[in-house]
Amino acid sequence: MPKKKSILLIDDNPLLTRAFEGVLTDMGLSVSVAHSGIEGLQLIRDIKPDIVFVDLRMHDMSGFDVLTEAQKIENKPEIIVLTVSQNEDDRNRALELGATDYWIKSDASVDRMRAYLVADPT
Repeated sequence: MPKKKSILLIDDNPLLTRAFEGVLTDMGLSVSVAHSGIEGLQLIRDIKPDIVFVDLRMHDMSGFDVLTEAQKIENKPEIIVLTVSQNEDDRNRALELGATDYWIKSDASVDRMRAYLVADPT
């Protein structure tokens, strides 16, 4: 039996993290949540997730800071920015800092997540 893909959500909005956590868990994925950038970076080091979703705007440190610090971590996971910002400069900066992709939260549908995260979406 293949290992469950592990996902880390880094976002300081508990309502959003609970919603995404439920959706991802229902897809059969192993999900961890961090409500701050500092906590998220520690979990990246500790649990070594396969994929990280990070918000750009958080209280303690920005998603840009998380991306910058994650570059220093050996075997850095794939990091997808999941944000409300549709600003093209934010997108470009995130990708320059090592983000694998940049998703707008309103566009992050269950079907899109399933297609991206689950090898066999059936």
